[in-house]
Amino acid sequence: MMSISEHQQSLQDKTSNTETAAIVFAIPIGLIAALIVPATVLSIFVGLHIAGHIDEPKTFDDTLYNIQAPIGSILFIEIFAIFFGAFQVAFVGVPAVFIGFALNLVRWWSSIIGGFFVGCLPFVAIELISLKNNPYTVDNPFHSWSYFWQTGLMMGALGAIGGFSFWLAWRLFEKKMQNRKIN
Repeated sequence: MMSISEHQQSLQDKTSNTETAAIVFAIPIGLIAALIVPATVLSIFVGLHIAGHIDEPKTFDDTLYNIQAPIGSILFIEIFAIFFGAFQVAFVGVPAVFIGFALNLVRWWSSIIGGFFVGCLPFVAIELISLKNNPYTVDNPFHSWSYFWQTGLMMGALGAIGGFSFWLAWRLFEKKMQNRKIN
């Protein structure tokens, strides 16, 4: 017969194994969310921007074009953003997730901050290298640095959305798995 302390230890071991499994299985779900949600936000904003710049239709064909242009742009940007975002998630996001778990820092606020840096880090690195060799920077430094900050902040904001999406999907899926296995 098992003593009460042995039974409690057995339950605690099952709970810790369940929590670990839930965390491990929830991470890919969070990474997929971190990839898809910012791409969708970006593509919708681009589609709305294009829709705002379309002239008043004069014929039925113009009306069809006015409907097709934003939808086509949304789909193209979505595919483009997911394709290039996959590299960013794989090479910058995954190491950031492992660092966050190793330091026990995976919280909603740290995911937003980390996502911001994951989002803007590749852009900033590439732009700093290219600004040094760009003759346009010498002729018009304000425009170059204005573009740098605007685009860097936009990429960081998309990264913050991705970081929060990761945390939210990971947290919801983790809780769902824990509830399913414990009950």
